[in-house]
Amino acid sequence: MNSYFALLILIIIGLLLGICTFHTTIPLLYHFKFGQSIRKEGPKRHNLKSGTPTLGGIVIFLVSFFLWITLLLFNHYINSQTIFNILQLLIPFLGFGLIGFIDDFLIIIKKNNVGLHPKTKLLLQILIAIISTLLYQLMSRNNVLNFFGESLYLSFFYLIWIVIGFVGFSNATNLTDGIDGLLGGCSTISFTGIYLIAIYEENYVVAYLSISIIIALLAFLFFNLPKAKIFMGDTGSLTLGLSMAFLAISYAMNNPLIKPFSEGAIVVSFATLIVPLFDVVRVVRIRYFQHKPLFMPDQNHIHHKFLRVGMSHYVAMILILALALFFSFFNIVAVEYISNNIVIFIDIVLWIAFHLWLDRRELIRAKHGVANN
Repeated sequence: MNSYFALLILIIIGLLLGICTFHTTIPLLYHFKFGQSIRKEGPKRHNLKSGTPTLGGIVIFLVSFFLWITLLLFNHYINSQTIFNILQLLIPFLGFGLIGFIDDFLIIIKKNNVGLHPKTKLLLQILIAIISTLLYQLMSRNNVLNFFGESLYLSFFYLIWIVIGFVGFSNATNLTDGIDGLLGGCSTISFTGIYLIAIYEENYVVAYLSISIIIALLAFLFFNLPKAKIFMGDTGSLTLGLSMAFLAISYAMNNPLIKPFSEGAIVVSFATLIVPLFDVVRVVRIRYFQHKPLFMPDQNHIHHKFLRVGMSHYVAMILILALALFFSFFNIVAVEYISNNIVIFIDIVLWIAFHLWLDRRELIRAKHGVANN
C-alpha cells in the first residue's frame, strides 16, 4: 500500500513539475521568437496560430525521461537488463528526436514553414531505423514476429519490417498533429493502452515509461488544448510516434522487453495506433490516385473532414479522441474472445463505415451551402 501511495505522490509531483516546466519555457520561447510559421497555401484560420511557440516536444522528452529514470530508481528496477532496455529505446528515440528538432529549428530560423525537405527527412529516418535495428539485432538476436498467433521467422525481412514500422508509425503520428490537443490526446490514449498491457504482463519497466510519458503529455495538454499556447513540433510528434511504434512492435515480436508471448500481440499492439495509421493510409491512397505528391500537405485528414462538416476544433478533437479510445480498448478486449482476423476485419469495416457517414455529412453540408448561396 505504501508503494502505491509513493507512486501516486511521484505522479502528482511529476505532473506539477511538467506544468511548471512548460509555464517557464513558454515565455522564453516567445522572447526568443521560437514561434510557428504558417504555410501560405494552408487554411486562413491557421494564421491565428502564427508565432505560437513550438519545440514543446523537447520539454515532453526531458520531463518523461526524468520521471522514467526516477521511477525506476525509486522502485529498484535499475540493473544491467534495464540499462540495456533504456539504451535500446534511446538510440532511435534520440535519432528521430534530432531529425524533428533540426526540422523545427530550420522552420524557426528561415521564418517559413519549410524545414527539412520531405525526402531528406524520410531518408534520415530510414537511416536511423536501420542503425537502431542492426544494433538491436546484434544485442538480442530476436527476429520472430507473432502474426495472428503464428510465429513468423522474418530473417532478412526483419530489417524491412522494423524500418517500415518505425518510419511509418512515426510519420502517421506526425501527420495527425493537425488541430490543438489532437496528437497529445491520441498519444495519451495510446500510451494508456500500452500501460495497461504492460501492467497486465507485469512489465514495470515499460509501465513506468508509459506513465511517465502520459504525465508529460497531460502537462503539455494543459497548454496545448484550444487555443494552444505551445506546439510540440516534429521534435515531439516524431519521437512520440517512434516510442509507440517501438513498444507496439516489441510486443508483436515477443521482445524480451515485453512478455509473455501472446497470440493477439499484433492486434493488441495495432490497437493503440489504429486511428493515425488508418488515416494516413487513406490520405496516401487519395494522393496517389489524384496524382498528387505523397509528401505534400493537404486538407484530407480526418480532422479536416470534421471541420468541413461544421464542427469546431474542440468538438473535432473530442470526437477523434473518442474514436481512438474506442478502437484501442475494443481491440484489447475483443482479442480475448474473438479471432484476430475477425477483430481486424471489424476494425476496417467500422473505419470505412465511419468515413462513408462523414462523406455523406460533408456532401449534405456542401449542397446546403450551394442552396443558401
